Amino acid sequence: MTDLASTPVASRPSAVLRWLAGTLRIHLAGAEQLTSGGAVFVMPQREAPAGLALLTRSAERASVVRIDSTGATSAAHLDATTDALITVGVDAGEALRAAIELARQTERTLFPLGVAVHPAIGPGSGAIPLPWGRAVMVVETPFQAPLHPERVPWAWVEAVERQIRRADGRARDILATWRRSGQAPGQG
Repeated sequence: MTDLASTPVASRPSAVLRWLAGTLRIHLAGAEQLTSGGAVFVMPQREAPAGLALLTRSAERASVVRIDSTGATSAAHLDATTDALITVGVDAGEALRAAIELARQTERTLFPLGVAVHPAIGPGSGAIPLPWGRAVMVVETPFQAPLHPERVPWAWVEAVERQIRRADGRARDILATWRRSGQAPGQG
């Protein structure tokens, strides 16, 4: 088990990303599930800059927690109200296991996310939304990791991965409909 309490402090979203998030037209699906205390958010790495900016529910509440391919985290000093954002790549197994473990050790709810933005520039894994673009974020069913068993079962990792894929697909579908119709979701 990784000792998360002895790792360095998490990084904060830059002022530029917070500004950029403020310029986007955002649709948030599933917001009623969000908790008022700190949470762990997990999303595909492909939309990391957008998600990082969008997740700053409050500029001081979101931290990026980096998890390397071995499942070790580089940040964890999270107080009771700070959100942790973890991005995962295509082969997300150990990173997801570490995210679930972080949520469990810090007694936080884990929220799988899907994000779609348009227009954006840059390569797929580092695409940055353009100002005044559209963004859709889908919050999937929260995952609360029980304290037992000692090691996070692979079935939990697979369940969270399925939720991330489902949220990502829903976000892309909602954005495509929004772009096609010209009307923001939930209007008209």
